[in-house]
Amino acid sequence: MQKIVLLSMLLLTTCFQGLADSFEIGDLEFKILSYSERTVEVGQKRYFDYDLEIPSKVVYNSKTYNVVRIANRGFQYNWFKSVIIPEGINVIGEEAFSGCHNLTKVVMPNSVTLILKQAFSGCRINNVHIPDNIMQIGVRAFDSLLMTKIDIPSSCNYIAQDAFSSFSLLEINVDESNPTYASVDGVLYIKEWSLDGDRLILYFCPMGRNKTVKIPNTAYSIARYAFEDCTNIPSIIFPPSLEYIGYIQYTSARYGCSYTLGTFGNCKKLTEINIPKSVRYIDEHAFAWCENIRNIYVNWETPLSCPNLGWSDNVIINGTLYVPTGTIELYKKSNSWMDFWKIEEFDQSGIENIYTDSSLNTVPSKLYDLMGRMIKTPTKGRIIISNGKKVLVQ
Repeated sequence: MQKIVLLSMLLLTTCFQGLADSFEIGDLEFKILSYSERTVEVGQKRYFDYDLEIPSKVVYNSKTYNVVRIANRGFQYNWFKSVIIPEGINVIGEEAFSGCHNLTKVVMPNSVTLILKQAFSGCRINNVHIPDNIMQIGVRAFDSLLMTKIDIPSSCNYIAQDAFSSFSLLEINVDESNPTYASVDGVLYIKEWSLDGDRLILYFCPMGRNKTVKIPNTAYSIARYAFEDCTNIPSIIFPPSLEYIGYIQYTSARYGCSYTLGTFGNCKKLTEINIPKSVRYIDEHAFAWCENIRNIYVNWETPLSCPNLGWSDNVIINGTLYVPTGTIELYKKSNSWMDFWKIEEFDQSGIENIYTDSSLNTVPSKLYDLMGRMIKTPTKGRIIISNGKKVLVQ
């Protein structure tokens, strides 16, 4: 009997202690994280539609607590249009503001170091500054941005690949002193140290980009899903240094995302691809849903063995696979390439990279493709005939 009474008292004490961990002030609820350090996290007690300004300090039971964290799902599905987060908050929790479809403006202090997964998922934000001391930005943290540009500070050492998966985003710019990431012409790269100097992995191309991507010669790899849903990119120019398409050589823990198609999945405006002979790996489904590709140039004398690259029937039937002179029979027998209805040879020699962005307006009036057909406008990334010479338009 005594044991039962003691157990009941213990349970009651535990319950009261649990209740004391949380308290309400107005429409907000606070949970005590540390009594000794006087810290709390904040969330909503009930829905409201006025603009949110989170306090930096609160008083409870005559004691002042510092607000240091926004709780996981703390303000999910609310109706406010703007949020002011005070200095002192370090963490914005998982799904903290997810589903707040009216939220367009967020003011974040430099004290924020972690923005966890889906923190602002579904928010139509058109005004936000990534804090100068940010360290991590999680999966789909800003997946519905209305902004066209994002700046990443030097402090950031982890960005989930789909953190900024928004069709409005045109460019990502990274501080030059960032040791982990770099940007080239608005495209996000990962830095990888080597004895020969930093090498680059093309990590993420903004989904709203509508101009050619020219990958620098320091890049040796394109990450899986790097171009997925980049529906407006007209062409991609690969460097002769490229070795891997759809492959990352380090732990996937640094590379979480929700993409599913492939490296170039759903790049609807791509009409031509020229894969350099330096490439020795292409990941499965790399070209899934690239319905409008009509010219595929490959440069291996021995066909590269690839998994299912995701070519649609439309591409296989209507596209042309161009292979090096003297290799057509090898490609017709290769399990990776034999499905193409049209396989033709092209001469790789004599290509001159003479047409660049600045010279496209001064090219000769008569241009031809490799089949001798006249073309009106040179497409970047394409091999054409000009004045009897083969050129690669860049």
